[in-house]
Amino acid sequence: MTSLASSSGLELIKKYYTISYDPVPSQVPLDSDSSEMVVKLKATWKSSNEGFKRLQLCIDQDLLIRRISGITTDGEEVVFDFTNIEINNGIPETKFDYESPPSGNTIENFLFDPES
Repeated sequence: MTSLASSSGLELIKKYYTISYDPVPSQVPLDSDSSEMVVKLKATWKSSNEGFKRLQLCIDQDLLIRRISGITTDGEEVVFDFTNIEINNGIPETKFDYESPPSGNTIENFLFDPES
């Protein structure tokens, strides 16, 4: 199940599951008694060929997967909590610097207001 947190795992979810917010498209507590806020996504299988009938992905404020829980075809619940995540550990920030070539095209972000 931890492979679901990888890019190929997320592609499989997109391909084989119907995804919706669970319950709303805004932050909710991770647990009923938790102060940690997440956005919950529900993935329901499109066919019975997949190993999990239903998945719930909890996305934290840094847009990282905080928890994945799933219900197997046998009705068993499996939960993985991801904590103390280190991004690009040991890789200097300079490795992510990018200068576009003079011949490159620039497309402004038309989806979101850059002022917000």
